[in-house]
Amino acid sequence: MTYAITIDWLSIHCHYKPKDAANFAAWEPHDATESTLFGEYPFKYRKADYGTRQFSRLYFVSKPNPEGGHDDFAEIQVEPHSGILNRASVIVRFVNRSLYTPDFWELAERLLAQNDFYFQGITRIDICADFNQVATYDPQSLILDFAGKRLRHIGRGVGALYFNHGVVKKQYGVNYTGLSFGTHASDVRVYLYNKSFELLTQGDKPWIRDLWRRIGLDQRNVWRLEVSIKSKGCKFKDKETGNQVTIDTAAAKTDDELAKIYHTFRTKLFSFVRNHDKITNI
Repeated sequence: MTYAITIDWLSIHCHYKPKDAANFAAWEPHDATESTLFGEYPFKYRKADYGTRQFSRLYFVSKPNPEGGHDDFAEIQVEPHSGILNRASVIVRFVNRSLYTPDFWELAERLLAQNDFYFQGITRIDICADFNQVATYDPQSLILDFAGKRLRHIGRGVGALYFNHGVVKKQYGVNYTGLSFGTHASDVRVYLYNKSFELLTQGDKPWIRDLWRRIGLDQRNVWRLEVSIKSKGCKFKDKETGNQVTIDTAAAKTDDELAKIYHTFRTKLFSFVRNHDKITNI
């Protein structure tokens, strides 16, 4: 089975700790020419005309590209509205395209260091596997068999089926395109869906197709099994050792650790058994 595990969303909580901490002032972006003098990466910052629900200021960060321009890299939220949050709190969300570049982690760490941002925790991370076929089940057949009660999901909870329907070649049909467990508000949500169909109908992302091309996937029919983890879900207990486990950037940037995290959540939240009358407790 050919598949790739990637991060498709990453936002982190940091604290801004300027060198002159005694005279604390809210973060302001470094001038690009000033940062170049110190040998840092010349990121560019553009302030939005609006803030966010939790922070009063929002900045868009871009990085140089080989053509001499700049590509979007991250968004920075500063100055929390609420007094409950530490006044030095900062949220950094990396744009989707940047997550697929080979030098992402190097650039991300430079951005944090250049701005005196100190990592506190992950607020959300989406880890995905892209594939054409799984070893034991056709993805669409799995959705059909679950919808038809031939399969039972291990564990209770809410979920959703996704489909499009219409007439094709004079025959009406329903095309199931996704199956999810959990909600967008859940600490952890798992979602199987036809990524090729999404890119076709909701907007193309060439950098994702480039990944598929490199690993040899048939781009016409790529499925994605995605695990979306919020901040509370990033801390859990290892049942075998009893130790507390925290998902942080050190784990996220290590391929083996990222795969271990992904498969742990996938096994727990996306497992099925054949349905039969003798099942009394799933």
